[in-house]
Order: sequence, then C-alpha cells, then structure tokens
Amino acid sequence: MEGKTDVRMFTNIHTRINSKYRISTIFRKYGNINFTSWAWETIVWRKDDDNERIIEQETSNNLSEVLEKHESFFEKYQS
Repeated sequence: MEGKTDVRMFTNIHTRINSKYRISTIFRKYGNINFTSWAWETIVWRKDDDNERIIEQETSNNLSEVLEKHESFFEKYQS
C-alpha cells in the first residue's frame, strides 16, 4: 500500500440517540509505510434531511475514557 494510508475498523459501538443524532465509537488501526497506530475514536453524527455530518469527535487510547465520553455525548444530545 505504498503511498496510501491503511485504515481498518476492528471494533465498534453504535448508539442511536434519536432520529437526529447517533454516536459511533470505533477502535481503528491507522498505518502506512512509515507507521502503525491504534486508537479509539468517538464520533457524534447529526442527520439533517438526507445528509449526516460529524459534529463532535474525540480520540483516546484509554477504553475507560472512551466509554465515559460515549456516555457524556449520549447525555448531551438526548434532549
């Protein structure tokens, strides 16, 4: 894969908060010819009409932090 970044998704947690918001927490491997890295990424998606866009995003290597962030995003956007 010379010249390209290899991004693979291995584990994920998806929570649909309501018809407008959802959360994705994903454990990913990022790598290219120069490096390989693993990280948890938590993303809040907002749906407007037929489009979805990222409105918040956090990255961490600590699973406890990731689960706390997933929960805090859920509480923030459920109302």
